[in-house]
Amino acid sequence: MSVLRLLLSVCWLLPLSCAWAQFELPGTDIWLLHVDDHQIVRTTPAIQRAGYDNQPAFSHDGKWLYYTQGEVAADGLGYTDIWRLNLASGSSQQVTSTPVSEFSPLPMPLAPGISTVRVQTDGSQELWSVFIDSERPELRIVSAQPVGYHTWLDADRLALFVLGDPQQGQSNRLELWQPSTDSSRQLADDIGRGLQSGADGSLYYVQNPSRIMRWHTGGQAAPIITLYENGQDFGLGPDGSFWHGTGSKIYRYARGDEHWQLMIDLQQYKLTGITRVAVSPDGSRIAVVVSE
Repeated sequence: MSVLRLLLSVCWLLPLSCAWAQFELPGTDIWLLHVDDHQIVRTTPAIQRAGYDNQPAFSHDGKWLYYTQGEVAADGLGYTDIWRLNLASGSSQQVTSTPVSEFSPLPMPLAPGISTVRVQTDGSQELWSVFIDSERPELRIVSAQPVGYHTWLDADRLALFVLGDPQQGQSNRLELWQPSTDSSRQLADDIGRGLQSGADGSLYYVQNPSRIMRWHTGGQAAPIITLYENGQDFGLGPDGSFWHGTGSKIYRYARGDEHWQLMIDLQQYKLTGITRVAVSPDGSRIAVVVSE
């Protein structure tokens, strides 16, 4: 992969602001919205520091919040590692510390580890498993690359956002992979970065420019609702509701609604620039990424 291709692909991942021969990590923070009976009742900061803190994902038991933390090396280039926040104590712990960058952490199904995108020294972007507090070795999960984002449908099915090559007229595509056989098939192309999986094994993704689609095994993809302002990200609650943020506003959409419902305007906390939302397994917390 060329240096230009790597920089372009990394820009897609974060998203980042590329500058000349390096990339800059934007300053972002993570806040928690506390939910009771589908209503946001309280808002508290989770990660506040100078720099890039993004891509939150809750652990299956809801005790940890994994996220990507960015730093700047001595040569001025940005790099990222995976961290996790103990939601009870409020303390953070580093998960990966490598000479390469990791992004997009997710807890693995039926395993005590996480899956994460790793950018190797040759520029390849692969999906790896990392086993926290364990002596199990880190392993590449599937041979797909360059991987941008992913979600688990079950213990042996993965949906991957695989980056295309614009110089060759290739759009980003959605692929379904089976780790046990390292085999795949393409489900869609020209997709956005939002990927979520439902409890019933359904896959939800963004068809460009900004429409949420639902796919289930043996069926055809069906449209759900369009995100605001050409949005790319959304969260999925345990009740099947969708959460979406843009600007300073958080919206919710449930089956039967005619349109998105405004839940809160974070401007009252002087928060804006929402880029991502993640819903806890029990639906009681929503992690929101905002600009510093």
